Amino acid sequence: CLVFSEPAVFAADNALYVCMLGAEGSSENGKIVLVKYPYPGGPWEYCGTFLLNSTDGPALGYHGFSAPSVYEKNGTFYLMVTPQINDKYLGTLIFEITDLDNAVLRRTGGVPEILSSVFGAEGSHNGASGYVTEASGSGMIYSEVMLTEPLEFKIFASHVNP
Repeated sequence: CLVFSEPAVFAADNALYVCMLGAEGSSENGKIVLVKYPYPGGPWEYCGTFLLNSTDGPALGYHGFSAPSVYEKNGTFYLMVTPQINDKYLGTLIFEITDLDNAVLRRTGGVPEILSSVFGAEGSHNGASGYVTEASGSGMIYSEVMLTEPLEFKIFASHVNP
Protein backbone atom coordinates (compact mmCIF):
# COMPACT_ATOMS: atom_id res chain seq x y z
CA CYS A 1 0.00 0.00 0.00
CA LEU A 2 1.15 3.52 -0.75
CA VAL A 3 -0.93 5.09 1.96
CA PHE A 4 -3.20 4.12 4.83
CA SER A 5 -6.15 6.42 5.49
CA GLU A 6 -9.42 6.80 7.34
CA PRO A 7 -8.37 4.80 10.43
CA ALA A 8 -11.02 3.72 12.92
CA VAL A 9 -10.14 2.40 16.37
CA PHE A 10 -11.96 -0.36 18.24
CA ALA A 11 -10.94 -1.26 21.80
CA ALA A 12 -11.65 -4.87 22.77
CA ASP A 13 -10.81 -6.67 26.02
CA ASN A 14 -7.67 -8.25 24.53
CA ALA A 15 -6.37 -5.65 22.05
CA LEU A 16 -6.67 -2.29 20.37
CA TYR A 17 -7.74 -2.77 16.74
CA VAL A 18 -7.29 -0.28 13.92
CA CYS A 19 -9.22 -0.78 10.70
CA MET A 20 -8.32 1.38 7.68
CA LEU A 21 -8.20 1.77 3.94
CA GLY A 22 -4.92 0.69 2.41
CA ALA A 23 -4.74 2.62 -0.86
CA GLU A 24 -2.56 1.61 -3.78
CA GLY A 25 -3.05 4.64 -6.02
CA SER A 26 -6.78 4.39 -6.82
CA SER A 27 -10.04 3.33 -5.19
CA GLU A 28 -10.16 0.19 -7.31
CA ASN A 29 -6.76 -0.96 -5.99
CA GLY A 30 -7.45 -0.35 -2.32
CA LYS A 31 -8.25 -2.77 0.48
CA ILE A 32 -9.79 -2.63 3.94
CA VAL A 33 -7.23 -3.95 6.42
CA LEU A 34 -7.08 -4.63 10.16
CA VAL A 35 -4.13 -4.41 12.57
CA LYS A 36 -4.07 -4.87 16.33
CA TYR A 37 -2.00 -3.94 19.34
CA PRO A 38 -2.43 -6.75 21.90
CA TYR A 39 -2.84 -5.97 25.59
CA PRO A 40 -0.88 -5.61 27.84
CA GLY A 41 1.68 -4.75 25.16
CA GLY A 42 3.81 -6.04 22.36
CA PRO A 43 4.33 -5.28 18.69
CA TRP A 44 1.53 -4.31 16.32
CA GLU A 45 0.18 -7.29 14.38
CA TYR A 46 -1.37 -7.46 10.92
CA CYS A 47 -4.67 -9.36 11.20
CA GLY A 48 -5.65 -9.45 7.53
CA THR A 49 -7.70 -7.91 4.76
CA PHE A 50 -11.48 -7.72 5.13
CA LEU A 51 -12.25 -6.51 1.60
CA LEU A 52 -10.37 -6.17 -1.68
CA ASN A 53 -11.76 -3.34 -3.75
CA SER A 54 -10.67 -4.97 -7.02
CA THR A 55 -12.76 -8.12 -6.47
CA ASP A 56 -15.26 -7.56 -3.63
CA GLY A 57 -16.28 -4.14 -4.98
CA PRO A 58 -17.46 -5.36 -8.41
CA ALA A 59 -19.02 -8.48 -6.84
CA LEU A 60 -21.32 -6.15 -4.87
CA GLY A 61 -21.80 -3.55 -7.63
CA TYR A 62 -19.25 -0.95 -6.48
CA HIS A 63 -15.75 0.22 -7.40
CA GLY A 64 -14.59 -0.29 -3.85
CA PHE A 65 -14.93 0.63 -0.20
CA SER A 66 -13.65 3.32 2.17
CA ALA A 67 -14.11 4.62 5.71
CA PRO A 68 -14.18 1.32 7.64
CA SER A 69 -15.31 0.99 11.23
CA VAL A 70 -15.60 -2.02 13.56
CA TYR A 71 -18.09 -2.41 16.39
CA GLU A 72 -19.31 -5.17 18.71
CA LYS A 73 -22.92 -5.91 19.59
CA ASN A 74 -24.10 -8.81 21.77
CA GLY A 75 -20.77 -10.62 21.39
CA THR A 76 -20.65 -10.39 17.59
CA PHE A 77 -18.31 -8.09 15.67
CA TYR A 78 -19.36 -6.08 12.63
CA LEU A 79 -17.61 -4.10 9.89
CA MET A 80 -19.16 -0.92 8.54
CA VAL A 81 -17.78 0.44 5.24
CA THR A 82 -18.75 3.09 2.75
CA PRO A 83 -19.20 1.76 -0.79
CA GLN A 84 -17.90 3.91 -3.63
CA ILE A 85 -18.51 4.42 -7.31
CA ASN A 86 -15.61 6.43 -8.65
CA ASP A 87 -14.76 8.62 -5.63
CA LYS A 88 -18.36 9.19 -4.52
CA TYR A 89 -19.36 7.80 -1.12
CA LEU A 90 -22.70 5.99 -1.32
CA GLY A 91 -23.89 5.21 2.21
CA THR A 92 -22.93 2.45 4.61
CA LEU A 93 -22.84 -1.33 4.31
CA ILE A 94 -22.64 -3.60 7.35
CA PHE A 95 -21.00 -7.03 7.34
CA GLU A 96 -20.67 -9.67 10.06
CA ILE A 97 -17.11 -10.47 11.11
CA THR A 98 -16.71 -14.21 11.74
CA ASP A 99 -13.06 -14.02 12.89
CA LEU A 100 -11.84 -10.64 14.16
CA ASP A 101 -8.22 -11.67 14.73
CA ASN A 102 -7.88 -12.82 11.11
CA ALA A 103 -10.14 -10.15 9.51
CA VAL A 104 -12.65 -12.63 8.09
CA LEU A 105 -16.17 -11.66 6.97
CA ARG A 106 -19.18 -13.95 6.48
CA ARG A 107 -19.30 -14.80 2.79
CA THR A 108 -21.47 -16.85 0.46
CA GLY A 109 -19.74 -18.28 -2.59
CA GLY A 110 -16.76 -16.06 -1.85
CA VAL A 111 -18.85 -12.86 -1.89
CA PRO A 112 -19.24 -10.86 1.35
CA GLU A 113 -22.79 -10.99 2.76
CA ILE A 114 -24.32 -7.54 3.33
CA LEU A 115 -26.32 -7.68 6.57
CA SER A 116 -27.82 -4.22 6.23
CA SER A 117 -27.31 -0.89 4.53
CA VAL A 118 -28.01 2.74 5.32
CA PHE A 119 -28.08 5.42 2.62
CA GLY A 120 -28.20 9.19 3.02
CA ALA A 121 -30.04 11.71 0.87
CA GLU A 122 -30.29 11.02 -2.86
CA GLY A 123 -27.48 12.72 -4.77
CA SER A 124 -25.29 13.30 -1.72
CA HIS A 125 -21.78 12.09 -0.89
CA ASN A 126 -22.54 10.17 2.31
CA GLY A 127 -21.30 7.43 4.59
CA ALA A 128 -18.14 7.31 6.72
CA SER A 129 -20.25 5.95 9.57
CA GLY A 130 -19.58 4.90 13.12
CA TYR A 131 -21.46 3.20 15.91
CA VAL A 132 -20.88 2.64 19.61
CA THR A 133 -23.35 0.34 21.38
CA GLU A 134 -23.26 2.52 24.51
CA ALA A 135 -24.66 5.43 22.46
CA SER A 136 -27.74 3.54 21.31
CA GLY A 137 -29.97 6.61 21.72
CA SER A 138 -28.27 8.35 18.81
CA GLY A 139 -27.82 5.21 16.77
CA MET A 140 -25.37 5.13 13.90
CA ILE A 141 -23.56 8.39 13.10
CA TYR A 142 -22.86 9.25 9.44
CA SER A 143 -21.59 12.15 7.38
CA GLU A 144 -23.15 13.74 4.33
CA VAL A 145 -22.24 16.41 1.80
CA MET A 146 -24.88 17.67 -0.62
CA LEU A 147 -23.21 18.02 -4.01
CA THR A 148 -24.79 21.37 -4.84
CA GLU A 149 -23.35 24.85 -4.27
CA PRO A 150 -22.70 25.89 -1.64
CA LEU A 151 -21.29 22.56 -0.44
CA GLU A 152 -22.52 21.80 3.03
CA PHE A 153 -21.01 19.11 5.25
CA LYS A 154 -23.18 17.62 8.02
CA ILE A 155 -22.96 14.81 10.53
CA PHE A 156 -26.19 13.05 11.43
CA ALA A 157 -27.37 10.74 14.19
CA SER A 158 -29.53 8.13 12.45
CA HIS A 159 -31.41 7.16 15.64
CA VAL A 160 -31.31 3.65 14.14
CA ASN A 161 -29.11 1.02 15.78
CA PRO A 162 -27.50 -1.32 13.27
